Amino acid sequence: MRLILITATCLLFFQCQTDQPQWEDPWNGENLDGWVKFLGTPHTSVQNIDLARDSTGKYSSPLGIGNDPLNVFSVVELENEKVIRVSGQIFGTIHTKDDYGNFHLKLKYKWG
Repeated sequence: MRLILITATCLLFFQCQTDQPQWEDPWNGENLDGWVKFLGTPHTSVQNIDLARDSTGKYSSPLGIGNDPLNVFSVVELENEKVIRVSGQIFGTIHTKDDYGNFHLKLKYKWG
C-alpha cells in the first residue's frame, strides 16, 4: 500500500512539473478575424465620413463597434511581413474577442 502511495505521489509530482503553459498568438497573422474594432467620435478635420454633424460642424456620435469606413485598423505588408496598421485618423480601440488572463504580452511597434 505504501509503495502504491509513493508511486502515485511521484507520478503526480512529475506530471505537475512537465505541464508548461502553451503560447497562444491572439493574431492569426493574416487578417483581423477574431478582433473587435471600436472608433470614437471623429475630429472635425476628418473628411469623407457619412455621419451627422451638429450645427458647429462637429460629429455628433461615435462610429462605434465594427464601423471603420476609413480602415483605421488594417493589415498591411511591411518589410515582407504582415502587420496591423493603425492610421490614427480617428481615436479608437482594438481588442480580441477572446479573454486572456495571467499572460505575457510581446509586441513590436513602429511609430511614424
